[in-house]
Amino acid sequence: MFGAILYSVNGGQLTAQDYKVQRSVFTHLSTLSCTTSSAGHPLSCTTSSAGHPLPQDFAVGKAYPNPFNSSVVVDLAIPSTGQVDFKMYNILGQEILRQSSQFIAGYHKKIFNLQDKMNLTSGIFVLSVKYRNESDFQKLILLK
Repeated sequence: MFGAILYSVNGGQLTAQDYKVQRSVFTHLSTLSCTTSSAGHPLSCTTSSAGHPLPQDFAVGKAYPNPFNSSVVVDLAIPSTGQVDFKMYNILGQEILRQSSQFIAGYHKKIFNLQDKMNLTSGIFVLSVKYRNESDFQKLILLK
């Protein structure tokens, strides 16, 4: 991991003064802006990589924090504009979350806030991330 996350909320924008990452592909990001829910929880974030080339390949960073409590963050490298599909399954294979988001080419953060799914109990979950014909799966641990 590199750096530390220092977030501040200003007029609905979440900004990071430093950037904590799991994979070196994300180390050069400088600013972060997020859309938030009506309750003020971050939903998805786009980063600025001024002066750096766009990613050549689709990549998904390790979700963090893991284990998590109510929200988890996933870093994405998107080589060209397109839709990314996210699904989360419990250990029984039941789908508990489905989201699709359109992303422009670049580096992004996707924040999953599961506070509205308070009926979830501690356990193991699988996150599926699909972009075009590429998929990534990660094991997540929810601790309450």
